[in-house]
Amino acid sequence: MKTTSYSTYFLMLAATILTLTACSTVNKPIKNHVSSYDLSKLKQDESKLPSIVYANSSSPSLSSYKQFIIDPVAVNKSAPSIKKLDPSTVADMQQYLHESVAAELRAAGHSIVATADKDTLRISFTISDLKIPSAALNLSNIIIPVSASVGDVTVETVFRESQGDRINTIVITRAAGARILNKSPWSTKADIKSAFDKWAKDIRDALITG
Repeated sequence: MKTTSYSTYFLMLAATILTLTACSTVNKPIKNHVSSYDLSKLKQDESKLPSIVYANSSSPSLSSYKQFIIDPVAVNKSAPSIKKLDPSTVADMQQYLHESVAAELRAAGHSIVATADKDTLRISFTISDLKIPSAALNLSNIIIPVSASVGDVTVETVFRESQGDRINTIVITRAAGARILNKSPWSTKADIKSAFDKWAKDIRDALITG
């Protein structure tokens, strides 16, 4: 009877610990990121830290655009963290980010189009770093207590004119799991998707406020 009780207690404790160490996401400082774009005509807005934001002061306000082209999400295939992941997992994350942003913009009354126009803004995403630790590893950490692994992603987002290709704004953002309650404690993919959902809402809000 004591053995059964102890086993039940251990399983309950294990589930509780894993739930508490599972993650929603918070923005994190970005280290050693090298943009693939020309930043010479852009000025960094340090008020946006820990995200890195470069803006062109002569560009129209983001809120002046109502139509958007969302390019297929690119990835930095040379990044060691991305090389470690199964290609299908990376593809799933690319699709999720694209769909999340498109859904938020449509919900705000914007149009997603495929043809360049003077009043259309192009949005391009590049996933430059992506870590999705195994949920099984987190479960083993309950037996050998160490800090639970969390999802971690860095994305460079470029807003530019769809015709002239002039860059309006570049945003480099990194998010990682925070050890608080999460609705999907068994998968660190939830960290990445949570970050994408938050960023999609941030983009929607930025396009409203300009």
